[in-house]
Amino acid sequence: MNAIQFFQWGGDYGDVEIAFQREALFNNFSNFNIERVSLLAENRDRTFSTTIPIGGAIRSAKNKYTWIIKRKQFFNVKKYTDLELRAIVLSGFFDDNGATRDEQDFASGVFFKKRNIFPFNRYHSSGQFGNIATFDIQSLNTLKIELIPYRYNLPTIQEAKTQLTKILFPIMLD
Repeated sequence: MNAIQFFQWGGDYGDVEIAFQREALFNNFSNFNIERVSLLAENRDRTFSTTIPIGGAIRSAKNKYTWIIKRKQFFNVKKYTDLELRAIVLSGFFDDNGATRDEQDFASGVFFKKRNIFPFNRYHSSGQFGNIATFDIQSLNTLKIELIPYRYNLPTIQEAKTQLTKILFPIMLD
């Protein structure tokens, strides 16, 4: 990466990692698999929304509990970069076997610039105490990670392209 790319891309944050907080959590999800990633974007007035396909997630060669989205897949997004990122939609197979999320697992969430900007919080779904993320398995094929801002400070698609670094799944309890 040369200096021009470094500043154009917003720093060297590498690829986006999707992982479980603990490897033991993966045992609850023996058939868990991520195939495709999309971004749900809306304008500030909530009068227009669109789904932006990013591409496939590949399983990490180093850790079987981790998936990687190549950063260059984000740079293929040329339209709608001024819209706000409302949710991240993962498509694949998400059999949760009746597991539930821990009530407050602030170590997990959605990371921008390697910081947990949207921590997971199960009960405060209004965003009244700060930015939060909710992880909802909507069907066996769809998992939606909704970003709920505290003071309407959702990142734009352009910021997500350059600054999204990690999605860390919350602790699952049987």
